[in-house]
Amino acid sequence: ACVVLDFSTYDSSIQPLIRDVIIGCCGADGSMDYINMNKPLPSECRDSVTGNAYFHGCVDELTWYLEGKTGWLAGIVLASCMISVVNAVMSMVLIQAVKKEEEEATI
Repeated sequence: ACVVLDFSTYDSSIQPLIRDVIIGCCGADGSMDYINMNKPLPSECRDSVTGNAYFHGCVDELTWYLEGKTGWLAGIVLASCMISVVNAVMSMVLIQAVKKEEEEATI
C-alpha cells in the first residue's frame, strides 16, 4: 500500500514522499512536502469522503500504527534478555563450582 516516490538523503532538497491510502497520511511530514516542492497534492493525500487533505505525515502515522503493535514484541524481547542474563549467571556459578571441585580433588 505504500509507494516510495524518491530515495534521498536527509540534507537533500527532495525528501522521501510516501503515499498511503490505508493509514490516511500524506508525504513524509505532511501535505506541505508536496506544496513546498511545488507539486500538486495527489488524490491519495485527501480523504475520499470529505476531500480534506490529511494533516499528518506518513512517518508519524506509521509510527503511531506500529507503536500499538509492538508492546507484545517488546515483552518477548525483554523476557528473552532476562533469560539470557539468568543463563549467564548460572553458567558462571557452574564454572566456579567445577573449579572448586577440581581444586578439592587435587588436594
